[in-house]
Amino acid sequence: MKIDIDDVRQLQEAAIDLRLRVSHGSCGEDELNRFWALVGNAGIVLLVSNPELSVRAGLGENFFASVVRDHRQPKLANFLRALGAIIEVADERLATERKISSGCVCRKLDSA
Repeated sequence: MKIDIDDVRQLQEAAIDLRLRVSHGSCGEDELNRFWALVGNAGIVLLVSNPELSVRAGLGENFFASVVRDHRQPKLANFLRALGAIIEVADERLATERKISSGCVCRKLDSA
């Protein structure tokens, strides 16, 4: 399966925007709904598992799956850590795509 770069960019921009809003004290129902939508789609868009994103954020394996499933309101620190993990993985995916697009992909040569 190939990553859709436009979807990755949109996810990243939405996560950055939400992180900025929440870090400035706005954490109402709208922000929670946006958070649940981002977290719910992050694994699909970034081609990464929920446990991997959760661990990456330092929140334990089940955080991403359970926060969406149970519509939990995470503590502010965890909210920001989760968004940070999404942004970080999106950065990696976009950097990899830039390398591929520019032809700077290193290939492992067979030693035979």
